[in-house]
Amino acid sequence: MPAWNRRVPVITALLCAVLGLALQFLIVQVRYAGNWTALFCTGSDYPVPPALAGERVYVFPNSTGYDGQMYHYVAHDLLIRIVSEPAGWLVAEVPAIRGCYALMPTLEEALAELRGVFEMIAAEYGEKGLSLPADSTAIVNA
Repeated sequence: MPAWNRRVPVITALLCAVLGLALQFLIVQVRYAGNWTALFCTGSDYPVPPALAGERVYVFPNSTGYDGQMYHYVAHDLLIRIVSEPAGWLVAEVPAIRGCYALMPTLEEALAELRGVFEMIAAEYGEKGLSLPADSTAIVNA
């Protein structure tokens, strides 16, 4: 078999990859004015955390968003720790507050439950006249 015959599949694959990336680039430029954060599909139902305000996050109006939104938020929130359990469940926790964790099957459910747990613990701290640890309050915006 000639050497050029072996190169054809590799060249074809590279061409397809380049065309795919070029198409993605054009879609982002035309539909989202060059704002690559649109690929996270951030919905307007959940507020953008203050830590991400400098990113000019593209927000889809009247949308709950999609998984990428939560992964984007979690990737920038060092106060939340996500651990995958062997059974396939996720544990989301705020390490600064003892007992502030949630065990759920998906990231979205874990974060939603964690927010509820955090609010319950914050109310309990308030009733006792205690203040939350300084590095735990950003969870409210997650």
